[in-house]
Amino acid sequence: MTSATPETVSFEGRHYELVPSTGEVICSKGGYALHHLGDCQHLRGGDQSTWRTYPDPDRLTWRRLLDSAPSTDKQGRREFAQKAGLLNGLGSPVTHVCDSCLLKPLSTDGSLPLAEAVAVFDRASVEDGVAKARAEIGQVQRDFPREAWPTMPLERYALGVADYKNTF
Repeated sequence: MTSATPETVSFEGRHYELVPSTGEVICSKGGYALHHLGDCQHLRGGDQSTWRTYPDPDRLTWRRLLDSAPSTDKQGRREFAQKAGLLNGLGSPVTHVCDSCLLKPLSTDGSLPLAEAVAVFDRASVEDGVAKARAEIGQVQRDFPREAWPTMPLERYALGVADYKNTF
């Protein structure tokens, strides 16, 4: 298999770099992810003879798998994979796509692969906000220490009480 040219796609409100299928998809021996490239790091160390490859003539198997059910519905994806014959080398349904050789998460604006966005992120630009958040966390920990929770009266942590502004 050869590498393909990536493109940007969106799924469930997030942006990804899609490495298009080469015309077949790969399911490893014991993994649960669909792969597009045989040289994927997630396939290394496995015996290639235990992989299952499936034709992907329209290059959209990945999309059909993801569209079969939301990411939170593993059973829905299992049922689709079972019907479509997308099984790993042990015969279990493949329910995910590889985040290394198929869909790579992009930064929130969709401009950079996530790893690159993290590498160039300017921490100084959010320093004031982080300091403020840490101060607020510290104040909550002082006002509502963990050890006090088992004996804390309802009025200290519940909404709907008269002095709700001083509750947790």
